[in-house]
Amino acid sequence: MKLNVPQTSWTEAAHVGPRGTSQKCPDRETLPLCAEHHRTTQFSQHSMGKLFWAHFDLDRDEMLSMYQEIYDGGIGVTPLDVMELA
Repeated sequence: MKLNVPQTSWTEAAHVGPRGTSQKCPDRETLPLCAEHHRTTQFSQHSMGKLFWAHFDLDRDEMLSMYQEIYDGGIGVTPLDVMELA
């Protein structure tokens, strides 16, 4: 699941669980997004809400599962390893 877009801003933890607006989900339901795609532009997750995932053809649930699997059993997994899996 590579976006092939160079990241130009810092990475933030995006809470992406199935909650409503302004209701923070558990930390296990977070994904790393650059600030631009998380909250600072018109095409951000904060601006687009649930439309964000379809707009960028991303499977939120698949991404959450991948990161949770790495977290649960990923001793020795580095951020570069995650990039290879994505």
